[in-house]
Amino acid sequence: WFSSHLTIAVCAVVMIIFLIKLIAAPLLLALATLAARRWGTVLGGILIGLPLISGPISVFLAIENGAGFAVETARGALAGTVALAVFTCVYAAVCPKGWLKASFLSVALYVLASWIAAELPISAVTLAVSAAAAIVLSLWIMPVPHSAAVKRRPPKHDLLMRMGMMMVLMIAITFLAPYIGPTASGIAST
Repeated sequence: WFSSHLTIAVCAVVMIIFLIKLIAAPLLLALATLAARRWGTVLGGILIGLPLISGPISVFLAIENGAGFAVETARGALAGTVALAVFTCVYAAVCPKGWLKASFLSVALYVLASWIAAELPISAVTLAVSAAAAIVLSLWIMPVPHSAAVKRRPPKHDLLMRMGMMMVLMIAITFLAPYIGPTASGIAST
């Protein structure tokens, strides 16, 4: 009797966690997107800059794989943040020559920078300071547009597609985490 009830309880907890994965991160992304559309790109940039993806992923990885795994995932996320600063600078610099070229080059350099940052034998504090410095440096060297951006209406199903991609990302990373390891999970979450 106890064994069967315990099995049912464990299955219920697993299902609840799965449902929260499906709802929490996509809902956070939707709220940030709607706030950006309502109150402007500055607020939107601040909200999207929050760990709306890596934060919930880290929580679920801690629940499913333990605190030690989550700590190493956070190191990977910090390495990914350094790489994300590289990505944005390269993309902004190369994009006038074509978005496809900018995409391929910036993704390649993201992968290289995140791998290098993750492999360096430095403390988590040093990695956090490096991530903050990379963000500040990228803001300093980012090209400033000479004209205002043309405001376009988002595609019809834009928000639903974003939320769907967030669900896929959340499930994929948390499912693959035990196989790819905590560092790669953290990098992928950024």
